[in-house]
Amino acid sequence: ELLRFNEAGVEVLVKDARKRWDRQSRAFYNVFRQPDRVEKLAQIIERLEQGDLKLRVRALESERSFQRVAAVQKTIGYGVAAGSLVNLATILHLNSIRVSFPKKLHSSFRKLPAQN
Repeated sequence: ELLRFNEAGVEVLVKDARKRWDRQSRAFYNVFRQPDRVEKLAQIIERLEQGDLKLRVRALESERSFQRVAAVQKTIGYGVAAGSLVNLATILHLNSIRVSFPKKLHSSFRKLPAQN
């Protein structure tokens, strides 16, 4: 059991050393990266002050209202499409009746005897 305890102690020391090494490497990396970040923030603040950049805040209520408006627009679009299809079907049906009706009349007039 003492051997296991010693192994666990070594593992803890190794993990601790890794954590410290990772923190140190991140700190070294940030030394060179931090000035770039500060300059970017300064540029963003300057653009905000000049009015070139505007912040937009999205509220949950406005998102819900936008979704409702989109749903209503979609429903209206479907309604317009359905009405157009019904209109087209009616026009095609009426044209087919007009085309076939004169043919029937024409053939019935030929069968009638001529009156003089």
